[in-house]
Amino acid sequence: MPEIPAFPTFRRFTFDDQKWYDDYYSLFDPYADFSFGNLIVWLDYHDDLAVSQLNGCIVFQCTNIFMDKNNVITLIGKANIATIETILAYQRAVGLAQCISMVPEVAIERLSADNSRYLIREDRANYDYIFRSDHLADLRGGPLRQRRREVHAFQKSYSLQSHVAAIDLGTKESVDAVVSQLHAWRNAYSDNDPERHEAKALDRFFGICECLPHKCCGLFINNILEGFILYQLIPKSSTAIFNHIKVSHNYRYMESFLKNRLAQNVRTTQIEYVNMEQDLGIPGLRRHKSLWKPTAYLRKYTIQA
Repeated sequence: MPEIPAFPTFRRFTFDDQKWYDDYYSLFDPYADFSFGNLIVWLDYHDDLAVSQLNGCIVFQCTNIFMDKNNVITLIGKANIATIETILAYQRAVGLAQCISMVPEVAIERLSADNSRYLIREDRANYDYIFRSDHLADLRGGPLRQRRREVHAFQKSYSLQSHVAAIDLGTKESVDAVVSQLHAWRNAYSDNDPERHEAKALDRFFGICECLPHKCCGLFINNILEGFILYQLIPKSSTAIFNHIKVSHNYRYMESFLKNRLAQNVRTTQIEYVNMEQDLGIPGLRRHKSLWKPTAYLRKYTIQA
């Protein structure tokens, strides 16, 4: 691990941190927020993501666009009581709300549940949805019957006109083509996101994607790009993270078909699980993710004084 200042001193988290951080991250469950790609795109959205270390944990501080642009501290690692109390004391001393956000389950396993000095609450809005890749690829059984029907309906109508192919994010020409199509899709962004957080994050992503670990799978109909999924294959893990799924909605059931085809593709690379990130407490998004019948959740917590 390179030189990382001891808490409460922070330094900027940069692209140069990817190798050591991926090694550290691989020791824990593959939470989407803590993947290197998501840290750079989402938590560093305001170019202020900073890193520190404390008792073997990695501590991050940033401005979170989902939390009213508040200063947020989170951490990954096996925390103990001293770790938590040190962070809360620091926040109190500098006039910040005494709250540690988006805390993975591994970080609270060693904490006493009846410790009255702080409050641990489940952060349901930030649970990660985990799926078996073979379930998404095969769509077998009653619970996935409707998703299976949607995929079959798409195939019946458009199989001769459509194909799925990888898109090279390492070339400006390919990236420009994807961005151009995305901007042409009037219904690409959900009404569930009135502040257009995802659109802002995607603009940031496409500006730096040649430096990121993400891959892109595109759906072409009549040789025109009509949808894509941005995803990550997590180092030293059998998990893929499906980050952004965007479609033109010009054809029925495009999203179901594209998810199913990418699940089939990643399964052949020894990927056993797919992380579809959080629902952010948005009812429509929670309902949509639940329709795919998650196998499990990666739980997160909030710790307050």
